[in-house]
Amino acid sequence: MKRTALALTLILALSTSLLAGIPTVKPAAADSGIHGNLTMISPNSQTAYTDTMLVDLTIAWSVSLPIPWMHVKVSYSIDDGPTIAITNESSIIFQRSSSIVYTQANSLAGISNLADGKHKLTIIAEGDYNVNNDFVFPLNYSFAPIYFYVNILTPPDILIVSPQNKSYNVANTPLSFKIDTPTSWIGYSLDSQNNETIGGNTTLTGLIDGSHSLVIYANDTVGNMGASQTVTFTIAIPPKISILSPLNQTYTESNVPLIFTLDKPVNCTCYSLDGQDNVTLTGNTTLTVLSGGSHNITFYAIDTYGNTGASATVNFTIALVIEVLSPERRTYDTSSIPLNFTVNEAVSQITYCLDGEENITISGNTTLTGLANGDHTLTIYAKDEVGNVGTSETILFTVDVPFPTTLVVAASGASIAVAAAGLLFYFKKRKH
Repeated sequence: MKRTALALTLILALSTSLLAGIPTVKPAAADSGIHGNLTMISPNSQTAYTDTMLVDLTIAWSVSLPIPWMHVKVSYSIDDGPTIAITNESSIIFQRSSSIVYTQANSLAGISNLADGKHKLTIIAEGDYNVNNDFVFPLNYSFAPIYFYVNILTPPDILIVSPQNKSYNVANTPLSFKIDTPTSWIGYSLDSQNNETIGGNTTLTGLIDGSHSLVIYANDTVGNMGASQTVTFTIAIPPKISILSPLNQTYTESNVPLIFTLDKPVNCTCYSLDGQDNVTLTGNTTLTVLSGGSHNITFYAIDTYGNTGASATVNFTIALVIEVLSPERRTYDTSSIPLNFTVNEAVSQITYCLDGEENITISGNTTLTGLANGDHTLTIYAKDEVGNVGTSETILFTVDVPFPTTLVVAASGASIAVAAAGLLFYFKKRKH
């Protein structure tokens, strides 16, 4: 009970002291009767060409209530950042009247390290004020924001990542770059031609052989234009060679057409067969008398800019080829005919088949003897050192040996002599 009485006594004492003349803090009314008129000297709605400037302003306070005094501290914030005081809290004494204007001037502060672009400046007045020497109200007064621009004339810094100062062997080259600030426009000039507008990284297409130069330009959001360093690069596209013949296959003839195409004019074409020295070409030709077995061929071409192109290497095979030189497809008047032939690689076995009979092994060219009159067929076979078997074409020939007329006449004379002797013997026998 004693503690309760003491608390009531303290409350009554405090209330008495307040009523005795100490102002009481109360919430601000909807219309406090205090109005501030802000005049911005610097910065105002303008473009400043420096990143450091002075905040210079005046505030004209007008009151329409019996407010004997007010305490005001003026602050500012940039781009809704932290609030920074311009002045310390100061007291403003008003004469008791229905309307009075008090100008709070020369409120100064410095701003630095402003970035290029648009900025927002907010001025805030904070404090409190008294009404009729009875109550104290809080003051929190915000003015309409001031917008200004900073253009410190620093152009965008542009770094070209690609292309670089080197040679490229393709007609399409990536165009990539880095810019250190937001931009409102980007473009490039290739070989000092008119600027081409781009939205970002892209690809340079259809570049021709030779040297090229490239510069990238960019405007930042306040209009400063920056330019990259000039990049000089070279397009060196080698000729593209397509081999149409030979193909990756096996050929049964030792003469193979050599056919190719090019995608651009060239100064020189050549080929290398089986890794040997290059052979110069003026156009399509024929590879002749190729040995049997595996082969490879690569084409080369040099264009008018000196770029060298190489085809894909073609691997092909020449089968074992036997060419029969004799007998030929004709009629012979002799029963002995030379058997002559060629083989396009070293062989381990050679045989021939005459008229479908069993194969006869030979070591090389020979002679067919005792051939009867009539038609004959001949096929030669050969096996190389790795077991590949080759077959010649079948040769059809004819043997027509004439009947020996001298022998027939002699035989006829002998028959007449025998007959005459017989008749003589007969007549002699009759005379007896």
